[in-house]
Amino acid sequence: MIHKSLLIALSMVFVWSPDSYAQSAPQPDDVHQFFLTLQKRDSSNNTHVHNETYNASEMAIIVVDLWDKHWCSSFTDRSASLIANLNTSLEAARDLGIRIIFAPSETMDSYIQYPQRQAIKNLPKVKPAGVNVFAPPALPWGRTGGCECGADRPCDERKVWSKQHDDLIIKTNDLISDNVDEIHTFCKENGIKTLLYAGQASNMCVTWTRSFSVLPMIRYGYECLVIRDLTVAISGNGFDPDRGVLDPNMTPEHGSQRTLEHIEKYICPTISGNQLLIASGREAAIRKQRVPIKRVFDAEYVKNYISKGPTESFRQLCYDYNWVGRDLSSLPLKFTKSEPAEYAELSKQANMDAVLVLAVPHHGYTTHVSDYGEMFPGLDRDWFGEVVEELHKRDIHAFGYITLGANWKFMRDYVGTPQIRSGMEGQGQFGARGLCLNAPGYLDLVSNYSRELLTHYPIDGIRYDFMVTPYGCDCDGCKAYYQEVYHEPFSSWEEIRSSEDSSRYLTFNIETLKKAAHRLNDACRAVKPDVEVWQNHLDPAMEADLNTGRLFDVAYVEYGTPFRLLALRGILNKQAIIVGQTLKSPIRRLIMALGGRCYQYINVDQETVLPVGDELDWVKNDLSPFFSMVSEVQPYLENADPVSDVGILFSENTRYRFPHFDRKPYMDVCEAITNDYLDASMPLQYINVLDLGKRDLSQLRTLILPYTSGLLPAELATIRHYIENGGQLVVMGDALMYDEQGKRRGNFALAKEMGVDFVDVVAVNDSMQVPLSQAGTDVITDLTLVQPVAGKTIDWIYHREKKIPFVHLNIVGKGKVMYIASAGAEKMLRQATDNYFGRLPIHVANNKQVVLTEQPDKSRWVLHLIDDGDYEIRIKKDFVPFSTIDSGFAGSDNLDADLEQDSDHWIIRVKDDSTDRLLVLK
Repeated sequence: MIHKSLLIALSMVFVWSPDSYAQSAPQPDDVHQFFLTLQKRDSSNNTHVHNETYNASEMAIIVVDLWDKHWCSSFTDRSASLIANLNTSLEAARDLGIRIIFAPSETMDSYIQYPQRQAIKNLPKVKPAGVNVFAPPALPWGRTGGCECGADRPCDERKVWSKQHDDLIIKTNDLISDNVDEIHTFCKENGIKTLLYAGQASNMCVTWTRSFSVLPMIRYGYECLVIRDLTVAISGNGFDPDRGVLDPNMTPEHGSQRTLEHIEKYICPTISGNQLLIASGREAAIRKQRVPIKRVFDAEYVKNYISKGPTESFRQLCYDYNWVGRDLSSLPLKFTKSEPAEYAELSKQANMDAVLVLAVPHHGYTTHVSDYGEMFPGLDRDWFGEVVEELHKRDIHAFGYITLGANWKFMRDYVGTPQIRSGMEGQGQFGARGLCLNAPGYLDLVSNYSRELLTHYPIDGIRYDFMVTPYGCDCDGCKAYYQEVYHEPFSSWEEIRSSEDSSRYLTFNIETLKKAAHRLNDACRAVKPDVEVWQNHLDPAMEADLNTGRLFDVAYVEYGTPFRLLALRGILNKQAIIVGQTLKSPIRRLIMALGGRCYQYINVDQETVLPVGDELDWVKNDLSPFFSMVSEVQPYLENADPVSDVGILFSENTRYRFPHFDRKPYMDVCEAITNDYLDASMPLQYINVLDLGKRDLSQLRTLILPYTSGLLPAELATIRHYIENGGQLVVMGDALMYDEQGKRRGNFALAKEMGVDFVDVVAVNDSMQVPLSQAGTDVITDLTLVQPVAGKTIDWIYHREKKIPFVHLNIVGKGKVMYIASAGAEKMLRQATDNYFGRLPIHVANNKQVVLTEQPDKSRWVLHLIDDGDYEIRIKKDFVPFSTIDSGFAGSDNLDADLEQDSDHWIIRVKDDSTDRLLVLK
């Protein structure tokens, strides 16, 4: 039986692909020198890592007390589980030129004839001298640990060992000794200054109870390092030996972790054994030795498979094992009790039509058979392929998921290097961020994952996660990409931030995210052009260039707000928006009406990969009925667009006028305006300036520019044409005052059409009187001062006893331009446009809310009754040319609705107690 600790150790050995770390593997002419990443802890137990360069000729590894037998049978098995991985790491060390000293205490009689024993025994002895004072706190269970068989401690402490474990490989140039004088003599004669320790037990023989342990050798002046994944501590199991009490939380793994924390805090740094493999370049050879796992699907079947992406999937779920079992000791447990058929059957029972299957979760290991990455230690089959097969048998779409900005395996393997910008927590854990997307070889790795998923599996889409990258990284990948972007060598971020072009500190981050998006999109399209691809962290709240999202087929938002839904539909020019945690949102009806695809995720047990307990009850009692309702409503949601004649013009260039290129002030204003109109049942259309030449603006009665700037000459010409042909434009605050680089213009880009010239912008820190003809206006924080030159000022405001133009109207051709002197005046916007542009074409009584959508392929409109209860809806006849209520839907009862008309309006009255209501109009 393979012990769990062996699987943990093996999980630390393998890296992704030979190509991806060619840049860090030592070359033949410098294999004697390499770096190690050292990990220490401070008094608060926070980890700190840094790199040190070493010469192999000045190092030795001491393998401590890995005997054939220990008095504790459980500990015998656990320590033996280190050996396979230890042999691999020792072979890497030999390649580097590091000498190996096997030190199985009290067993030298078994090796008296070994040349490796004689080679060190016959050296003239040099006793250690110059002992340093070093007395760290005692190690946990360093005096009491002794049995891990259970709380009753059945094993007697006695000497049962006679030799080293037979599976440990001893080679010609190795040494065998348990004598400190012999080891010290050898080290002095060979210039060895650094000792690496492996073996058992890390809280006893490795660290302090032997004459050659870490503590005495530090006192003799040696630098000592413990190889943390090649040592184990001995403590208890269900019993805490130090406290002498029963403790169900006391496990052998807990004992080893606590001991490592103590070592890193008080005694010496630790390293991971896989660093020796990376330094020696042995990873490629190891990978070739792996037993291949057969993939489920035939290549020809995958090639001919027609994907059914998230655009047509309205009931999506993710069994989320990203955040469960993040520590190293949990890795071998994952998927060990999972049955793909059970996974798919629960999905069917919960009325799903699509499942997001995590192919490469944040852990950095794969659930699919990969030629580039390492499968989870507990997997010996094509788990991902089996799940996809079982889902397709039940007519459920399967999407593949690949982590991007959070890959904990990659981060562990390179922790301490410039490309990893966050420290490692206990048991090899990291937070969600800190991995540079320019890290050498990393995008190659993720692109390879993408290609092999699309080549070998009939998936219906691919989603990437955590499209983020840290600011201020100066890894080799960033330096190379900086030169590619700016055509000059990288110096330092400190120098760049103090230069005239300091904005590069910010734009480089944006360019890095663009590069990642293009690389991954290209990788997918090259294999399967029609597959739907999407990426989270491409929404109004994130730092990536929003236009980058136009590469992808759909967008994803967490806990979607109506504003983000509408904004992304227009900015990205996508009909489908996936909304995370739809069921848990109190406005889920509104989200669905605005085009949101319902998406949930749920925590699962790491062994079964299924929800348990309350989570399973939630799936059965809440999610399943909700998805059942969605399946009934789905015919009214497919290929539907909200109907509106009011739009907001969006320009990503607007962000460059704000400090740190933060578009939040812009988005906050857009959100306030959007919500105000949506409360009045008018979902705004967002128009990206990139689409101005493709959109028919004549269908928009009003187009609003809040802060919007950075328009190019051709885009400005399109706006002029819109106005002259009858369009109504609203410009707010200092919109149109900045060019595409965020530099202030001398005047508004459309000053002539606006009828005002720019004077200044003032911050508003004192109270302001409301406009002369309005009441209850907005609370504003900035005010743009203008000089009217044409048209008519229709509202004024008093600021510091001065009468200032606040709302100005100018007639241009067949159209109108309204200027409002603050971008934060969304209430004034509605009042002024109602007064001078005409009231909205839809009105709902009693402050109720509805959403009207159109399904052109079915020649009908759908009126979603967002609010319950009785109320009246009036719709102008020239707004939507329907003439009858064709049908209706109600989730809980029959729907009672009447249609009447007057000369200008259709009048719909609804009256019943049902919920989830909608009407179909034709």
